[in-house]
Amino acid sequence: MSAKQQVRPNGPEVTTTQNGNGDFKAQQAGSMDEHTAKENINEIREILFGNEMRWHEQRFAQIEDRLLQETSAMKQEQTRRFDALDQQLAMEVKSLNKRLDDFAQQTRSDGEHFQQCLETQGKDLTKDIRTRHAELTATLREEIARLGQEMTDRQSLAELLHQLADRLQPEQETGSEGEPGEA
Repeated sequence: MSAKQQVRPNGPEVTTTQNGNGDFKAQQAGSMDEHTAKENINEIREILFGNEMRWHEQRFAQIEDRLLQETSAMKQEQTRRFDALDQQLAMEVKSLNKRLDDFAQQTRSDGEHFQQCLETQGKDLTKDIRTRHAELTATLREEIARLGQEMTDRQSLAELLHQLADRLQPEQETGSEGEPGEA
C-alpha cells in the first residue's frame, strides 16, 4: 500500500492510498488521524478498564432490574393498600349511613311516642280539669244554696224580730205614755 499526500490551497490535506487490488482511496488526513486515535483510545481503555467496566455495567444492570422489581412491588403494595383503604372507607361510610338511618328512625319513633304522650296527658288534664270544674261548680252551688237558706233564715229571724218589736212597741206605748221622745 502506498500513500501520497497532496495539499490543496484553502482546503484540508488529502491522502490517497492504494489498496492491494490497485484501487485508490482518498481520505482526509484529519479524519483518518481522528478515527485511528479513537480506535487506539478505545483499545487502551478496553485493555485497562475492560473487565472492570463490564463488571460495573453488569452491576448497574442488576441494580436497575432490582429497582424496577422493587418499584413494581411497591406499586402493587400501594395499590393493594389503597384498595383495602377504599373498602374500609366504604364499609365505614355504609356503617355510618346505617347508624344515621337508625338514629333518624329512632328519633321519629321517639317523636311520635312523645306526641302521643302529650296528647294523652292533654286529654287526661282536660278531663281532670272538667271533673274538678264540675266538682267545684257543684260545691259552689251547694254553698250558694246553703247561704241562701241561711240568708232566708236570717231574714226570717229579722222579720220575726221585727214583728216581735212591733208587738212590743204597742205594749211600750201603753205602758209608758209619759216618756218624751215617743210618739
